[in-house]
Amino acid sequence: MPSTCAITRLEASNKVNVVAANAATEIDCRLSPPQDPEQALQALKDTMDGEGLKVETLLSFGPSLSPTDNFRHQATGRNLKGLLPEASELFCMAVSFTYSHFFRGKDIPVYGFSPLILSVEDVASVPGNNEKISLQILTLVASVWQG
Repeated sequence: MPSTCAITRLEASNKVNVVAANAATEIDCRLSPPQDPEQALQALKDTMDGEGLKVETLLSFGPSLSPTDNFRHQATGRNLKGLLPEASELFCMAVSFTYSHFFRGKDIPVYGFSPLILSVEDVASVPGNNEKISLQILTLVASVWQG
């Protein structure tokens, strides 16, 4: 799973007819193990090598994983296979990232779980401007959760 960086905020003038003296951007990076946050920061600095550019770290967490050999993870996999034998697990960075590092820092495993049945096209649209889940899939997921 590759590391990703995305520009999530841009800021300059607050007037449409004023050229800004300064501009700023915020970049959100999600690192895959075993990438080091300092190496990722240096790569960003090298990429943006230019006069007058200043890079400041607002928040930094190293990548982390929860073990897959514990009973919680294995029980979830067994239950999924029981319901949908043809299903497979897809590990991704997006689910549960925001708070997971706090728990993992205290040796508490965290697993994001989205019981969705997605086509290759659906998976390819995430993240993006055209993310979608079909009504048929949403109805199926609702019925699975309701038992």
